[in-house]
Amino acid sequence: MKCGNTSELWNKHIHDRLEFLQFSREVVEGKVEPDDPGSNPLPPAAAAQSPRVFFNHTSYEFAPDDIKKGKCKIIITHRNPKSTYLSWFYMLRDGLKVFFTRDHPLTWEDFSAAMLTGETKDMAGFNGTWFDFYKQWWENRNASMFFLNYEAIIKDCKAVIKELAEFLGKDLNDEQLKNIEEHIKFDNLKKSPGFGQAFARTKAIAYEDSPHMRKGKIEDWKNVFTVTQSEQFDRLYLEKMKDTGFPEPIYE
Repeated sequence: MKCGNTSELWNKHIHDRLEFLQFSREVVEGKVEPDDPGSNPLPPAAAAQSPRVFFNHTSYEFAPDDIKKGKCKIIITHRNPKSTYLSWFYMLRDGLKVFFTRDHPLTWEDFSAAMLTGETKDMAGFNGTWFDFYKQWWENRNASMFFLNYEAIIKDCKAVIKELAEFLGKDLNDEQLKNIEEHIKFDNLKKSPGFGQAFARTKAIAYEDSPHMRKGKIEDWKNVFTVTQSEQFDRLYLEKMKDTGFPEPIYE
């Protein structure tokens, strides 16, 4: 695809744009039942033709060795942890019908209690805590890694696009920058059949109850976190991320 050509992406499903390292394609395409893990995703990923885009949710310790050796470019996306945990809550409560049902829903009280212990890694759907995940990647970062911050995109999208393009070795003109900036606006992506309906064919997720894109607001966590919970989380963040140098979260 030509660099900066967003029209091709509008209808091309996000799961058809990349190769999976953690999930079977059969799972995300709804070709197996919710409790069926499908086939090993690594052989088709290895056989894919270059240029290849890989997708992975695992922590650094489980990443393939070639990734750790910097043999490919890695984009590590991150969002402020309060918004991230809130998003996980809605996904678990409303979307993952494998774990929770309407008769036995997950409550914010239970979820936040687990979250504030810093031990949510034991809950269904987690691959370690937010702190575990990002500390590992950050402490093992190298020149082949780019940390892409969601809030930074909201606040100065064009600057982030330019920085990411430079990292990828791409030179974008003004028209390409404008097209990309317009394409990735939250409300536009939500309308896109290729991105906004990412979970529609995944049987393990109740898409009608938990769409891929909900609000995308930086400060929406304030509508759910109590003042006490927010203060407790701030203390937990300082305890877990102290002296790491990880970029300060943007909460509003």
